[in-house]
Amino acid sequence: MLLTTQIIFTSFHLLATVLAWFALFKKDTRLYRWVQTVFFLGFVTGFVEVLWQIFISLRVGFLPLAGSLEVMETLGWVLLTIGFYVWVKFRSYLIAASLLLLASVASIAALLQLDKRIPYEGQLSAWLFVFHILILLFGIGSFCTAFFSGLLYLISKRELKAKKFGRFFPIFPPLEELDRLAVHSLVLGFFFLTGGIGTGIYLAHVFWHRDWLGDPKFIFSVVTWTWYLLLLWLRHQVGVRGGKFFALIVIGFTFLLFTFSISTLWGWPWT
Repeated sequence: MLLTTQIIFTSFHLLATVLAWFALFKKDTRLYRWVQTVFFLGFVTGFVEVLWQIFISLRVGFLPLAGSLEVMETLGWVLLTIGFYVWVKFRSYLIAASLLLLASVASIAALLQLDKRIPYEGQLSAWLFVFHILILLFGIGSFCTAFFSGLLYLISKRELKAKKFGRFFPIFPPLEELDRLAVHSLVLGFFFLTGGIGTGIYLAHVFWHRDWLGDPKFIFSVVTWTWYLLLLWLRHQVGVRGGKFFALIVIGFTFLLFTFSISTLWGWPWT
């Protein structure tokens, strides 16, 4: 049953991704409504799938969203959800399509995982743990959106300066919109990451019976949090804008990706 729902969920990801990129390549705005519909169906099926995974895990005695399979699958749903929001709210279609592509990769990776489940014996609040994982993943998705915004900003600036425009340049969002979306995503990502680290500290204190302050995942998370705090300070207090600011966003996301990879490969998140 779980494999069937995962396949359905991944199918919606792939369908939305193919349709979105086809619409962008063809520059056919009539297809955008179909993309939005598939987006919505993927959001709903993904939401049901995540709830079903949580329910089944608790029912058979495992900690929900604790394995790399569940994390990758939930990350796929989070990226699709944020992409849906960007598509509808900001109409930044190229960024939304990029998020969809990553969502598809995450979903396929989840299908290929042979996961080790963590027995749940009531050591900590399962629902607080689920909340902790979800807000961390939404933080990663928000920073991912800021990364794509920054990358498109840097590409747009370079093409405008060189006066050599690529195929996708006509559908690039305006620089002002990319700037607004990047800052909006940074603020949301920082909020989610702060909540994730806060709940993680509490859960680590409850779950681990040893000193966890020196754990690499905790250290990398704090360094990442400090980097994004510095970015927001540079933006709002110092007034750093333009290419330098977006280059720092790209660097920060690269480090965040490194942190997430370590957490996933070396046991997510407490083993």
